[in-house]
Amino acid sequence: MNEDPFAVLVLTPLMMRAHRIQECEDIVFVDSTSSCDAENHCITLMLIPCAAGSIPIAIIITKGETENSYTVGFNLLKETLKTSFNGKGHPSIFLTDKSSAEINALKNVWPQSTNLLCIFHVAQAVWRWLWEAKNSIPKDHRQVLMHIFQKIMYASSIQLAEESFLNAIGYVGTFLPTYENWNQYLQT
Repeated sequence: MNEDPFAVLVLTPLMMRAHRIQECEDIVFVDSTSSCDAENHCITLMLIPCAAGSIPIAIIITKGETENSYTVGFNLLKETLKTSFNGKGHPSIFLTDKSSAEINALKNVWPQSTNLLCIFHVAQAVWRWLWEAKNSIPKDHRQVLMHIFQKIMYASSIQLAEESFLNAIGYVGTFLPTYENWNQYLQT
């Protein structure tokens, strides 16, 4: 536990055993839930994939979602469990949502790891963008646009992704109106 900034590490015997699983050194999913109470605490789950589904390897509770509070919480894990991530000390990949505070904290604590965006969170962000009133996307266009984006995102090769992207730009400009920031959004 750390008091200032507030951070608590929950590490059960099962979680410590999970750190010895081969998959633990490969990929770790990191997901946070914020504003869990009146004090604005954030609960961050760290999970690994395995034959049984997913296994938690740590729970970190912080006050808010700042880079500093995440860094303190992640350092608690690093300092508490010296043989973390199957003895490697860090996983090859962290899979996260688009929280820059969380991503920067992971980079600070485990700079050797690669940080990637979770495909679920990417799709969720696009869906939210399509529903934002300020973007003025008609309801009957949202599902079509989401399908177009998913074709790009789920393409099985770079070539298919590029083809899907070019088709999307042509379709949106020809059959659907061009929406402000849509092309820019597709390119990020």
